[in-house]
Amino acid sequence: MQAVEEGNSMEVGGWDWSRQRRTILCSATIRDDVQKLAGNALVNPIVIKALTDDSSSNPDVATGESLGDVVNGNTKFTPPSQLAQKYVVVPLKLRLVTLIALLRSLLAEAQGRKGTKIIVFLSCTDSVDFHWHLLGGTSMGEDDGEAASPNSENETEAAEAADVDEEGKPKPSKASRRPDAEKVTMKSTLLPDTAIYRLHGSLPLQTRMASLRGFASASSQPSTSSSILLCTSVASRGLDLPLVRAVIQYDLPTEGGATEYVHRVGRTARVGKGGEAWSFVAPSEGEWPKWATQKMQGDVKEEENKKEVGLQAVGSEAVLKKGFGGKGTEYEERATDVQLSFERWVLKNQYHAALARKAFLSHIRAYATHPSDEKHIFHVRHLHLGHLAKAFALREAPSAVTNKAHGKGSKTKSNVATNKSKNNRSKVVDSDGEVDVGEAEKRMEKVVREQGRLTKKGGKVVRTGTSEFQIAGGYALEALVNGSRT
Repeated sequence: MQAVEEGNSMEVGGWDWSRQRRTILCSATIRDDVQKLAGNALVNPIVIKALTDDSSSNPDVATGESLGDVVNGNTKFTPPSQLAQKYVVVPLKLRLVTLIALLRSLLAEAQGRKGTKIIVFLSCTDSVDFHWHLLGGTSMGEDDGEAASPNSENETEAAEAADVDEEGKPKPSKASRRPDAEKVTMKSTLLPDTAIYRLHGSLPLQTRMASLRGFASASSQPSTSSSILLCTSVASRGLDLPLVRAVIQYDLPTEGGATEYVHRVGRTARVGKGGEAWSFVAPSEGEWPKWATQKMQGDVKEEENKKEVGLQAVGSEAVLKKGFGGKGTEYEERATDVQLSFERWVLKNQYHAALARKAFLSHIRAYATHPSDEKHIFHVRHLHLGHLAKAFALREAPSAVTNKAHGKGSKTKSNVATNKSKNNRSKVVDSDGEVDVGEAEKRMEKVVREQGRLTKKGGKVVRTGTSEFQIAGGYALEALVNGSRT
């Protein structure tokens, strides 16, 4: 301010202080929170967004488009031609083995190419941790823990270090000191020559950075030729993950809807490279592919939609057969063996069971966070908890869920019975039909006040001979007088 008053404004830092500051806000997406920030920080902003070449003739794009038009505009998603979008409808109890089969088939297809990368999106951090431990700890042909998995030593140390309560749940005070909290990679006998990484916001910063570096540079590691990243939606944007072979949405987005789906599939098929985007759909979510397609297409004619955006359906049996191989129905036996191996790993000790239960409960809570406009597709009531427990290698749903469900059900039944009995008492049926007791009682009270006190005798309402105010009637007085005379 002193420099401006002295007329030497240009000499202070080389900046003309008489001019206003020019602020530029850059964002990959303009969501509601970004729009709110721009409204608070910017004055009369001009919006500049990238468009395809055929839309560059629009003169209004660079001249200043409102933020509301950008957020609520009818823009459509045009996937790259090298991106194959597929979805598979999987029964809840077969989700886990189908995921293994899909991973095996994708890795087998890219066997000749070194450095294959696959991203698997899950709903919550607990689910990421559980599947990471499960894949790294399970060994085929294992009988009650006799065979050692590639990561058995680390699992034993983690189980001993993790303090669990009576129900087998890890105590939070000890969770941060688990040895596996700093471990970066796992290996699985089901997925040979593959390093398995995890990524979510609850991991320490050093572990996250090490996971990203390991996943991105998997091809340079001599012991592994492929890598898998189990992650939450934190990896759907803002990360440079080159040469991703496929993206698997094991759990569909709970927030962001079709927009989050687009960001997830955008991790693959980049810079002209090919890629696949797979989505796991439950039988109760059968409307999702059509709903997501309509959301991505926007207000575009139906003829154009079919050419530009489409999700290809793939049968779950085809995925299982391709992933586990064999002749005839041999793939079913192999899938059963894999499922049983997972369940034996969970039953091995309390720590494993606690991870499975915690992931199951967290998944249900995450599933319940779908916005209201998606509840017709994603609703907890549509889930079969027993079948969903199989997807977490549990042989039955945790008691915390079943007891709550049974309690709510019994309470509902008792309420229904109570209401039903009340309804039965609220109506009296006679030869003339149904009579509302509420109206009948009102009329009865009126009669009682007019004619004297009435009592119920033999199921009938009769006179007591005394009035409401305990005053004897005329007949009683006459009898009393006659009696005294005699």
